[in-house]
Amino acid sequence: MPSDHSWTRDVGGYGYRGSVTYSDLAWINTTGGPIVVLQALHAAAWGGAEDDPDCEDELDGWGDYGTACRVDDRIGLVGYGEPVEGIAPQYKAEFGPDGAPFRALVLGDEPLMSTFVPVHRIALRWYCADSYEHLFATVEAALPQADWTSPLEWEVPPGGLVMMDSAFVLADYENGLWDEERPIPIDLPPGRYRIETAELANATRSAVAIAHRFTPTV
Repeated sequence: MPSDHSWTRDVGGYGYRGSVTYSDLAWINTTGGPIVVLQALHAAAWGGAEDDPDCEDELDGWGDYGTACRVDDRIGLVGYGEPVEGIAPQYKAEFGPDGAPFRALVLGDEPLMSTFVPVHRIALRWYCADSYEHLFATVEAALPQADWTSPLEWEVPPGGLVMMDSAFVLADYENGLWDEERPIPIDLPPGRYRIETAELANATRSAVAIAHRFTPTV
């Protein structure tokens, strides 16, 4: 976590008031798999990594973690939770694969150290940079010209979201399995959001970040 780096930028020119102090941000790493963003109300239902030796497909034997690992793109939605039987056809769009009642947002492609920047409403992933200051300066300079792609829509319920390692369950953090880091709460107003992705880089590509922007649809 960048507690020893203070880097503040006025962001009023980007349509926000105030400033963002990057030294206040919490960061999270993974044990080698994807980062997952869960609806906080249903986060306890995420099953993390399981080990089913009888499963012929390795990823299927890894439970929810294996499902997250199947996301090849930089972002994707997957279903989780105990399947719901007998779903009426008009309601099937609200459920994940196989009737799973909840959806998780997977930050896929590569296991990158990640944070959430509330003032920009972006999940930010560190790809490369010489320092925190180098990365943050690049992000601020690149955001106004960012090329946002691969949109998807997702519902944020009351209670917001939580970002964590897809291999874990919430109880792992509570039981001290991963003492150095905690799940990152994402406090967004309830509603439906469009989530878009952009690569933010400087001219020499010596600093690169991946950003996922949350924009209310109404």
